[in-house]
Amino acid sequence: MPQEDRYIQFTPDEVYTALRIHGITQNIELPAGGTIVNIDFSKENSPDATVALLLKTNSGAKETLDFSLEFFARALVFFCQGNNIPIPRAGTKQIMHKDGKILMHIKMS
Repeated sequence: MPQEDRYIQFTPDEVYTALRIHGITQNIELPAGGTIVNIDFSKENSPDATVALLLKTNSGAKETLDFSLEFFARALVFFCQGNNIPIPRAGTKQIMHKDGKILMHIKMS
């Protein structure tokens, strides 16, 4: 039986936009503007995995923002839905940080 693998790559600006929009729906306020300097995934592929963003705000200050991997992944899924990027419900989704890029791997079996 054929299998389908799909990868969706996100720019740092898209990641930050996704987190800000999802944050609004969850009553979590993120800084209004800034640039992602670094993204660090801890304990990948575990239920208590976290994602730490190092953000340089428009005022020049650096701030670290911590998110659960679940929150981070949902933000990216909702970003795709809002931008008409098809995400199959049945697919297994995995968020990866590889070579400085944020990828969503969707595996259809």
